[in-house]
Amino acid sequence: MIIDRLENIQAYAGLERGFAAAIQYLQATDLDKLPTGRVEIEGDRLFAIVVDGPTRLREGARYESHRRYHDLQIVTHGCEIMGYADVRTMKQVEPFVEENDYAFYDGAGADLLVPAGLFVVFTPRDAHCPSLAVDQPARVRKIVLKVAVESA
Repeated sequence: MIIDRLENIQAYAGLERGFAAAIQYLQATDLDKLPTGRVEIEGDRLFAIVVDGPTRLREGARYESHRRYHDLQIVTHGCEIMGYADVRTMKQVEPFVEENDYAFYDGAGADLLVPAGLFVVFTPRDAHCPSLAVDQPARVRKIVLKVAVESA
């Protein structure tokens, strides 16, 4: 897991092949003008999911992880809490769903306060519980770039 200011994102371009393209896209795009939903960038190798809606209460929220994608989550408006834990410390509660690339977990993790201007990278080793309300549900707009896990 990585958390940093959006102004520092170029430092992470070498993480994996797809990160350079993701960062280039972010720097060339007016994120406020993206429509909600899925935005195609490079097919299944790199795409964005634009979320514009309320955060949720912690009750009933579950941790998730992915195997085929890294999540690069950027809050552009508002503030949310994102839970984080190493998947090895969590209890998987449902079988991995290959077609949707997720598994759900129970367990305890750390809370990250993520206001506008920060980004978080969750790798396949990271269980995460995004979109949690700081106090009460509030509107948040964020861009989730799905960066395919690739070997060099």
